[in-house]
Amino acid sequence: MNNMNFRKIENIKEYLVEGLKSRSFQSKTYQKSGEITARVGKIGEEIVTIMANGLEETKNVVTADENGNSGWVVTNSTGEKYIVSDSVFRSKYEKIKGTEDRFKPIWSPITAVQIDENICFTAPWGETQNLIVGGYLVFNKDFDDVYGIQEDEFNKTYSMIISDSFV
Repeated sequence: MNNMNFRKIENIKEYLVEGLKSRSFQSKTYQKSGEITARVGKIGEEIVTIMANGLEETKNVVTADENGNSGWVVTNSTGEKYIVSDSVFRSKYEKIKGTEDRFKPIWSPITAVQIDENICFTAPWGETQNLIVGGYLVFNKDFDDVYGIQEDEFNKTYSMIISDSFV
């Protein structure tokens, strides 16, 4: 699966803004709906995100935040593993009562666009992220936090709430 050709995007913010301006991308607002399992990660622990289709999407290392709190290792219902900082994790998830490691999303809408080509770019954590055609670029209003989610994983864990949310 990693033998695919990916268009290298040097400036993901510029790519996204141009796609929205030209109407090549249609932004929509989504809410995460899938439950996750999670654990506090060990500082220095490397997590390689491998998708259900075998694609190595990216890798990341657990670090401590400004308060010294370790990031979380999250596993979606699709099996995808990734790292979330402690402050982001606590703002987006709450523990499911009666469970040790199961969490549900707190209302926290995201904005995303679906892409029509295979791309790779530098993710906010400094590593290359591979995103195949049909995947989604997730971004904030300032376009300074852009990352990808593959199509299958996105469709199994997010629900659309607003169409044409940004343009």
